[in-house]
Formats: sequence, C-alpha cells, structure tokens
Amino acid sequence: MGTDKAFLEIAGQTLLERAVQVVRNVCDPDSVILVSGRQAQTMSSVESVPDRVPQLGPLGGIASCVKYYRDRAREVDFIKRLFLVLPIDMPVIKPATLTKLFLEIGSADAIHFDGRALPLVFRPTEKVLNFLENELPKLEPKKRSLREFETFITAKTISEAGSTEDFRNVNTPEEWQKFLQSEKDGSTK
Repeated sequence: MGTDKAFLEIAGQTLLERAVQVVRNVCDPDSVILVSGRQAQTMSSVESVPDRVPQLGPLGGIASCVKYYRDRAREVDFIKRLFLVLPIDMPVIKPATLTKLFLEIGSADAIHFDGRALPLVFRPTEKVLNFLENELPKLEPKKRSLREFETFITAKTISEAGSTEDFRNVNTPEEWQKFLQSEKDGSTK
C-alpha cells in the first residue's frame, strides 16, 4: 500500500486503535495485547514487539510476540494462554466473529475460519512452538505462510460467523478508498 496501514484513520481512529478496541471487547481485561512491528507505545496496555528475525513475514511477527510473552510470563500462565492473531487491515470485523473462535477451539492447537487464514486463535503447544522456533526459520521464503503454519499444526477450521463483510480487507490504496467511501455512505456499520 506504500504506507503503514496501522496508522490510517477512519473518523479520527487509526486501524490499530480499531483493532485494539475489538480485541478488548473480546478478551479478558487482564489480557496482554502485543502488536508486532508497530509503534504502539502511546496506547495503554498495548506493547510493541519488534521482529526478532527480519524477513519472516507475518509468521515472524507471531513468533516474536509468542517469544516476547513467553520470556515475561510464568510458565503456568503461558501454557494456559490462547493467542489471537488479528490483522490490522480487517477494519470492520466484529467481536462476535472473534468470540466464535474462542468458543469453538475446544482442545485443538489452533482454529480459524474455513477459507481464511486470519483471524486465528492458537495455543502455545509444543507443536506450535516447534514450528515457530525451529521450523519457520528453515523454510524457504515462499513456504513462510499462515497456511503452511495452519497445516503443520493441524488447525481446526469452522464455518464463518457473521457476514463476509466482517472479513473485508483493505490491502491496496484502491480498497482503502472504497472502504472510506462505504464508511461515508454508512454501508459498513
């Protein structure tokens, strides 16, 4: 897109602020919100985590956040946690959509919606940690994908909740402009 999407604004609120608000509406008040590769220091209870290893894409950010949290949490707290991965460029995703992932994960290592790599909820199981810490750095660049991760850890898939509009992505300047126009027209509320 040519600019950091996290800081694009809609009605005076950045995409990062919107995402954090949705997460806060879904997760426990004591949840730790980690933002990979972003400058979120000005937001209360949000911590920025730099990528430990550059050029690993979104999985590198996930691995960095998991390591960061693991280094700071008690082991008993760490292994009980569920991690939510929410892309910054899904500006209209609803809390109910994310809640469905938490409610239906059961004993699976991870869960996502059918046909969509994100959003994703996962546990820091041995299999997940092995992939993020050991397998990911060895993968050739074209294999460093969320789909590869979800296949390796055998993620559970469920049918979509809500409308497909919840999953609307704004990846290009054109998509961003269309989104802004639909917001102005009131068709994404």
